[in-house]
Amino acid sequence: MRDGQGVDLVAELRGGEKVRTSWAGLAFEELMANIGLLMVHWSRLEHHLSDEIIRLRSISGDLAPSKNRLRATSSERLAEWRALQSRRKRGERAFHAAVEELAERIQSLARLRSLVTLGFVGASGEDEADPWILCNSNLSSAGPPDARLTRSDLAAAIAEMEQCERDLTLLGAA
Repeated sequence: MRDGQGVDLVAELRGGEKVRTSWAGLAFEELMANIGLLMVHWSRLEHHLSDEIIRLRSISGDLAPSKNRLRATSSERLAEWRALQSRRKRGERAFHAAVEELAERIQSLARLRSLVTLGFVGASGEDEADPWILCNSNLSSAGPPDARLTRSDLAAAIAEMEQCERDLTLLGAA
């Protein structure tokens, strides 16, 4: 609910803390758009990972590679992708190091995506140069929010997701 000056009245956060949220400004609109873009790019990355698993299953002799047989969580799919990659190029340390590094980057992005989707508690556009969202990283606790992510942080995460997609393709072709 907004007042007459473009300010959202007050969002109540965990622990009785309150944050005044300004909705004015292009930078704040970009912050909100970046939340949506983060979700879209995460979905694309997960889809690309699933396609890679199916492709790797197929080249390893699986006669019926299917999306119906994919693991339930992104962590489980990532573990399966690692295992399939390790069978493909045994003994090539540089390749396996690249696989592990990419898997760790994707896992880190998964944690960020979960933080934003499950821990989001508020936003502020008071800093017009770089507005931010507030998240609670400990979802099992009723403590105050403890993670502040700026528009720049979300934009960097989106760029990293795009790079991970490209890297999945490059490792698949190696």
